[in-house]
Amino acid sequence: MIFSALLLLSAVYMPEAFAFKDPLGPGKWWKRPFVRDKLQLKSDQIDRINSIWTDYRKKIIDVDGLIKKEFLDLENLLTHPVIDRQEAYKIAESIGQLQARHRTEQIKMAIDIRQELSQGQFQRLEELKRELMKRIKKRHLSEPSRPERIED
Repeated sequence: MIFSALLLLSAVYMPEAFAFKDPLGPGKWWKRPFVRDKLQLKSDQIDRINSIWTDYRKKIIDVDGLIKKEFLDLENLLTHPVIDRQEAYKIAESIGQLQARHRTEQIKMAIDIRQELSQGQFQRLEELKRELMKRIKKRHLSEPSRPERIED
């Protein structure tokens, strides 16, 4: 039972541990004045990008809900004294497919938004991301490290 709980926790939290964090952060980076000005985005571009983002976010939210429901079903199944292994595998497979679908929608959104940028705007966006990553790394390296504490 403990193994099952650890497996479930690792499935939920492990992907986040290795996820790339965009230096521009989540959300509507194209609406931030600094980014908008640096890329010289036009108002019609902003509108189109926002529309793309909204459409894909709706899809992603729907998939997130399905993933949560599947995890809830798996959690419920794992609480039974005798676990139906085939049913658990079926749910695990479904979760994997939904997570792949989630990632696919994110990638499609990025591609569609990229199509709204000129080559010059895209290059400036990539430069901006590199600059921000350098700042983040520099800030992270300058922070004093804390020793890890192991609690009993």
